[in-house]
This record gives sequence, structure tokens and C-alpha cells, in this order.
Amino acid sequence: MPSKVLFAHHLGEYDKVAFFSTYDRPLRSTEYLLGFGQWLQALSCAILQPKEIGLIGDPDVTDTQIPLNLVRDGYRPFQAVALGAPDPQSSAVPLLQDRGQLDGQATAYVCRAFACQAPITIPLELEELLSRR
Repeated sequence: MPSKVLFAHHLGEYDKVAFFSTYDRPLRSTEYLLGFGQWLQALSCAILQPKEIGLIGDPDVTDTQIPLNLVRDGYRPFQAVALGAPDPQSSAVPLLQDRGQLDGQATAYVCRAFACQAPITIPLELEELLSRR
């Protein structure tokens, strides 16, 4: 599995390709009807930078269900959510690796472009952070 730094570097290269594909030639939406929708989706993801939310906690416990319901609530098309066990070594998901709970409480990690905010254990703080663009 490639490292996060290597993946971030390659993502940066894809961003450059996406930018120059829109910059140096006109958009040909009528020639590539099926591909045009995919291109728009890729462009909007590149511009808006989706939020990556890692939630560490036991899914059967109430203190995990509350933040999980918060991240699932509403329409947020540019967000990815991963739920992991309290053991930080057990996850195969890079977003959850080496991340644990704070003070034994369900903990949310909100990231964007491989940079994470401080871990959150208070649902109101998570809701406020999710409401920001």
C-alpha cells in the first residue's frame, strides 16, 4: 500500500492534469456525452475538496451513534465517512490508521486534502465543523 505522502503527491499531479484539461482547450460536451457527467463530477470534487470524516468508536454505543447520525444527516455530497473500532492498529482504512479515541469517548477526525482538524469528541462541535464549507 502506498504511503499517504506518495498518494498525496500523485493526487496533486491529477489536479494539474484536470486543471490543464479545462484551461488549454474548449470543453467538448457534445462530443462526449457520457464522459461529460463524469468530468463535471471530477471537476467539482477538485474544486470543493471533499471532507473526509473518520469516526473512532463502537457502533453499538450511544456516544458513537450520535456523531454517526450527525455525519449521515442532511445532504452532503462531498464527504466520505469511515467508522472504525477503538483499536487504531486494526483498520485497513488509511484515514483511520493511528487514530484513537480521546478519553475513551467516540472521536471524530474531520480532514480535507490530507490535513485534519483537531479531534472532536463533542457532538455540537462536530455539527458546527460539518456546517462549514
